[in-house]
Order: sequence, then C-alpha cells, then structure tokens
Amino acid sequence: MSMVSRMATKKVTVTIPEDLLEEIRSEVTERGLSAYFSEAPRLERERDRLREPVDEVLTRAGVSVSP
Repeated sequence: MSMVSRMATKKVTVTIPEDLLEEIRSEVTERGLSAYFSEAPRLERERDRLREPVDEVLTRAGVSVSP
C-alpha cells in the first residue's frame, strides 16, 4: 500500500496541456496518475523549502541569486 492511499484525499480537477498529460501517462502506468499528481506537489514544496537556505549560502558567497 502506498503512502498516498493511506492519507485522506480530496478529488480535484486540474487542466494541463494535452501533450504533457500524454507524456505523463506513458511514464506512470504502474503507479497511476493520482500517485504521480500527489507526489509532484510534495517534491516541488520540498524544493521550495530547500531553495531559501541554499540561496542564503550562495548570497553570502557573493553569488547572484535570481528569483
């Protein structure tokens, strides 16, 4: 049982480009679209949380950080 299936869920509707959907469908057949779209925002949020301390270190080192 995956982590996603043990959590409370809510059904939503999203609109994405058709070509992107087809690419994703061709790559996620085993785990399914719901699992993919549950994992993607989690990974993005983690990346966002890590970006701030990394940007701070780069700024201290004199590296220009673009938004």
